[in-house]
Amino acid sequence: MYSWKHFEERFVAKAFPEITSIQEYYKKASSVDLIDKVKVPSLIIHSYDDPIVPIDCLPRDCYERNENLIVALTKKGSHILNFQDC
Repeated sequence: MYSWKHFEERFVAKAFPEITSIQEYYKKASSVDLIDKVKVPSLIIHSYDDPIVPIDCLPRDCYERNENLIVALTKKGSHILNFQDC
């Protein structure tokens, strides 16, 4: 069975020849290092059942330090909410 990681290793990472591993790709694509720099009040909505961006990709300590961020975590929603499921 194929996964997002498999797809990213085979195709996405190869689109960036300067990146030598999928781990390096994830680090460069991550917004974790930018969370502290958000200066405009922002709402982040994230779902526990997101199959593309797992919940552990949003480290709690990163967003709790920034008073400009409000994080809403939902039980369901997947990656793109299907309003028919509501």
